[in-house]
Amino acid sequence: MAPRPDLDAVPKPITPGPQMQALARVWRPVIEYAHVPAERFRDFGEPGYAKTVYALSVRPLADGRSLLAGLMRTATTDEHARRWFRRYWTFGADFGAHILVRALLELVRETAERARTAAQEQAG
Repeated sequence: MAPRPDLDAVPKPITPGPQMQALARVWRPVIEYAHVPAERFRDFGEPGYAKTVYALSVRPLADGRSLLAGLMRTATTDEHARRWFRRYWTFGADFGAHILVRALLELVRETAERARTAAQEQAG
């Protein structure tokens, strides 16, 4: 089979800042994750998985609030996974998106709280 850019692509880091990587079968009723070290993410090629990078950015707004934005890039490890991921994304991603948003907001909250605590400890 000839290489396909959509299957052979590796999600690259998106922006500087908080990022999460996941190797998973997100289309399953209970998501199955491949647990591999971060340095193996790029070369991971076991059939049947989606390789996803999530990136967050925060921008200050004029009224003192912040705008949190997220970007996700996904590649699959084979044709079978690509078909399942397309079905999931077309019909089931809404539920998964809610889970993802909650996880990302939790990550941001924890990071902000650690930074605030560190700043308070330095201030004395």
